[in-house]
Amino acid sequence: MKYSFVRDESKNHSIELMCEVMEVSRSGYYAFATKSLSKREETDQRLMPMVQEIFKENRKAYGYRRVSDELTKRGENCGWHKTSNLMQKLNLKPVVKRRFKLTIANIVFLSSPTS
Repeated sequence: MKYSFVRDESKNHSIELMCEVMEVSRSGYYAFATKSLSKREETDQRLMPMVQEIFKENRKAYGYRRVSDELTKRGENCGWHKTSNLMQKLNLKPVVKRRFKLTIANIVFLSSPTS
């Protein structure tokens, strides 16, 4: 975003000049700079490391339902949708283990002599 760029480059250039160049108001920038996190964002920041930890502890096999259940066991009230959204933000996708299904192609492959 424009405000993030202004904040990052404020060490090198004046805020007034950058706001003018980026065509944003200084009051808008300062409102952005002094804004605190909402309760939802604070909760997300607190839960994200826990979700990652649970996911890694269980060999990346837990989906959002199991992660949510584990959070509840640890004393955190967190619903399935919240857990699902956090896992999407963190780009955590569980590994789906599929059982071996015997097909004709597998039989031919398994019965062929190795050279």
